[in-house]
Order: sequence, then structure tokens, then C-alpha cells
Amino acid sequence: MGRVREPFLPGRFDEWRGLWYFFAMQITMDSAGRVLIPKTLREEAHLQAGSKLEVSLRGGAIVLEPAPLEVDFHEENGLLVAWPTADPGSLRAEVADRTLDSVRSRSL
Repeated sequence: MGRVREPFLPGRFDEWRGLWYFFAMQITMDSAGRVLIPKTLREEAHLQAGSKLEVSLRGGAIVLEPAPLEVDFHEENGLLVAWPTADPGSLRAEVADRTLDSVRSRSL
């Protein structure tokens, strides 16, 4: 049985213009097993050259996810505190806003 795709719901272009990958797309794996993640997906996921990813197989699907930040634990004032082992980079306002919105929507 083929894959069932969601119906296309036209709306304002600016609402879905960054979501051209909403529908499945095909990419090609080279002989070394490498695939190219399209630029739009990399940008949406905030991936840059050198970003560490974890790869897993879930329900027959290959899943790529950003690797968790490596941390060391230290005790401070009786509390266990996690400190990144490398510079985590700066947090962009749009990422912070999206995270806040996500957390707030789950707590309703």
C-alpha cells in the first residue's frame, strides 16, 4: 500500500512557504552512504556545518536528530548543576520564542 499524503490546503503563501518539505521528498544516497539534507531543512532545524546528529531507526524510518549537548555535572550549594563541555553558541530570539510557545501550549 502506498503512502497516504495529507491533502494540500491552500492558504496565504507566507503561511506555508517555508514548509515546501511538508510532503515527502526524495533524495539520493551516494555509494558511501551519505545523503544531503536540503538547505531549507537545515535552516529550519538550525543545523550548521559540524552540527552533531544522532541517527536511529524507528518503526522502519531512519531518524536524524540533533545530538544532545554534552555536559559535566558539578555540585553547587548542594545542587547538581550541568555545565556544557563546549560552547553551546548563542540562543536566537526566534528559537527562544518558539520554545516558550511550545511549553506554554503543553501546560494548558
